[in-house]
Amino acid sequence: MTALYERLFPRWYKTESCWKVYIRCVTAHLQPQYRDLLGMYELDINADAEGFFALGDADKKWWAFEQLQRGIEQLRRQTGWDEEPFAATAAQARALELRNVWRWKKTARSPSRRRTAEVWIDHDVWACRISLVVRSRAGDELSRHDLISELPNEWAYSPHLGSLAWQSETRVVLTS
Repeated sequence: MTALYERLFPRWYKTESCWKVYIRCVTAHLQPQYRDLLGMYELDINADAEGFFALGDADKKWWAFEQLQRGIEQLRRQTGWDEEPFAATAAQARALELRNVWRWKKTARSPSRRRTAEVWIDHDVWACRISLVVRSRAGDELSRHDLISELPNEWAYSPHLGSLAWQSETRVVLTS
C-alpha cells in the first residue's frame, strides 16, 4: 500500500525536513508523538498487526491502507501539513480499488512504427508481475507476455527494469 500511495502522491508537495514517513503498528509501548529520525518521520499507531496475517489478500490491502490512512492523518495533524494532497491521494487509491498497476516509463515504437511496446507493473500482495504489452498503432492490444514475477518490493523487482527497445519488427527486448 505504501508503494501505491507513494506513486499517486503529488510530486510537487514538499516538506521542510521530512523525506520519508514510517508508520509503525504497535499494541504496546505506543509513542503517540512522531519522531524525526534524520528526516524520516516515525509514528506509532495502535493496531494489531498479528490479525493482519489471518486476513485474505483483498482484506490485507484494505487493512494496511486504513492503518496507513490513520497514521498519515495523525502525522498530518502533528506537523500541520496541508490535508488536500493526502485526501486526494487516498481518494485516488480507493478509486483504483487499491490495485497498484501502472505502465512503466514510455512506450517504444517498432522500426515500422506500426506497433508499440509497453512494460506494465502489477504490484500485488504476494508478487510483483512485470509484463510486456505490444499494441497496434490504433492502441489495440496485440499480445501480452508475462516476463517475470518477483517479490513485491521495489528493491527486488526494480533491477529487472532497464531499457525497452525493438531489435527488429518482430522482436522487442527489455534489458536490465
